[in-house]
Amino acid sequence: MRIYRITTRHSQLTDVSTPHTPSDLSGVGSSVIVLLNQMYSEILQGNWSGGVHDGYFLNSYFYNTDAGADGDGIRYKCYMRKGTYKLFFFSRKGPNDGIVDIKIDGNVVATIDLYHPDSNVYNAVSIVENIVVSDDGLKTIDLVVNGKNPDSTGYTVSLSALCFILTST
Repeated sequence: MRIYRITTRHSQLTDVSTPHTPSDLSGVGSSVIVLLNQMYSEILQGNWSGGVHDGYFLNSYFYNTDAGADGDGIRYKCYMRKGTYKLFFFSRKGPNDGIVDIKIDGNVVATIDLYHPDSNVYNAVSIVENIVVSDDGLKTIDLVVNGKNPDSTGYTVSLSALCFILTST
């Protein structure tokens, strides 16, 4: 498969399938990146399983089973352009849910507390703005349980999707 970038100069197509220089790849990538729950590349820790429930975004979810554990994690990989992003994190929030760190290339870019006191809230959307990606390239995105709210009874993360939207370059 060939990958092309349209240049503004004479509307030329530049073949970036096999990068020749870093400038060949500059600006390549989507402004909207959607990572669906089971598109992960690796389970870092814990037992994870998928399920179907009509309360979730796209009716499916992926979660660390058995109330989870501190340190459970999964990894995604995607190509991201240099720029500033807004993250939409589609998940469940509930009385036994934990706190999740979202890391890009090992750096924590967001921390989301998924605890909700009364009952499960499905299709909860947590929004994090001003996530800066400093260079173009294939990124490693880790979701790692990092503790829990003192009132929570567990460390569960029940994820539907992550969506990164490029807000500025």
